[in-house]
Amino acid sequence: MILDLKLKITADDPSLCSSNFLLQGVQSKIYVPVMKRQRCESLEDKIKSFTKRKRFKRKSKDTLEFSLIK
Repeated sequence: MILDLKLKITADDPSLCSSNFLLQGVQSKIYVPVMKRQRCESLEDKIKSFTKRKRFKRKSKDTLEFSLIK
């Protein structure tokens, strides 16, 4: 029975990697600034509509100044 189980287990089996969470501890994350994070398309559409209505100043394609224009 144990031999049958060993034969069924492959290296691609996700249950083999589940022990990594217990052994390695906390892994550090890479910080990404807020305005450089990936945005969803709906947020991009909102930003475009606000800049069309001239509520925000847009410095360049990637940066957005959050000051209201009156």
